[in-house]
Amino acid sequence: MSEHVHDVTGKLKVLHSCDMCGNALGDVYRSVVLAKVLYASPAWWRFTTASDKQRIDTFVCRGDLNLTQLVEDANETLFRTMMYNQQHALHQFFPDVSSHHYSLWS
Repeated sequence: MSEHVHDVTGKLKVLHSCDMCGNALGDVYRSVVLAKVLYASPAWWRFTTASDKQRIDTFVCRGDLNLTQLVEDANETLFRTMMYNQQHALHQFFPDVSSHHYSLWS
């Protein structure tokens, strides 16, 4: 995993060397870099070492961004999509929803 993190951060450094104005670089950064880092993060995040997480967090997160929170949000979004979207490939593995009707007036 460390080799992959090193490879990805090395490739992403190219963006910093491009001569772009601040707004354009920020837009590219948000759309490309964060998408690349967060892609399938619910699957690989738990296999990442603390030093790799720190390296990614240092490289990716600027200002008010928090990588751990972004990954947790991606994981939550994936879970909700699987649970509520009947067309999702993994929806079939969720148990059927059971409803209980309790009567407190007996």
